[in-house]
Amino acid sequence: MFEKIKEKLMLEKERLYEESFTFKYIILPSISGFIALCMLAVAVLLLVDARGLALWSLGVFCLVIIAGVVLAILYVVTRKKEANYEIIKLQELLEAPEVSDPEVNYVLAGGNVDGIINLTFLDGGILIGENEYDYSKFVVSVATTSVDNKVIMLVFFENEEVKDEDEEISVFNLPLDNNMFSIIKKFNIKLDNPEELEFIKNNIELSVKQILKYGKVQIKRRKK
Repeated sequence: MFEKIKEKLMLEKERLYEESFTFKYIILPSISGFIALCMLAVAVLLLVDARGLALWSLGVFCLVIIAGVVLAILYVVTRKKEANYEIIKLQELLEAPEVSDPEVNYVLAGGNVDGIINLTFLDGGILIGENEYDYSKFVVSVATTSVDNKVIMLVFFENEEVKDEDEEISVFNLPLDNNMFSIIKKFNIKLDNPEELEFIKNNIELSVKQILKYGKVQIKRRKK
């Protein structure tokens, strides 16, 4: 049991930023436990002598309020640091030089014997398993979300023709990293929502804040 908890904590420490891990697994439990003990102490004091120990009860309750304020401040500070890290990461991604020879082979979860489907980007289209589909057959769009207060950028590929053969891969997504940026440029893949990517490039800080808050960027579209 202890080994499983230790293993989980080690994985969380690798996955989260140091400040995020400290807040989630040290600060939050410690202050929450302190508040719980204070509330218990207030209840005991009131039960023993509500009038005689009223000032003591009030004093302990004030500690609860102070602890709550400290927790709220630390939460805001932690989230701000996380956002700053994400802004730097996104800026580095968007400013990174194009990969001259990007990796074109990917693996998707699928229905073959091994539970995977091989995917390869070619000059004329995408090879999914043993079938090749022209790029023009795909609706390709950029999507964003946030997981554990980290910005996640993805590219979604949708091809109606694939549905008849394997519904599992009629829609699939791949991480939008420097390699994928290079693939999109190399094979001249058209995005269905280029304005979203353009907005992110021109408004990195705002985009990160919106993605962390809403899960996506909030673009004000002009009315036609």
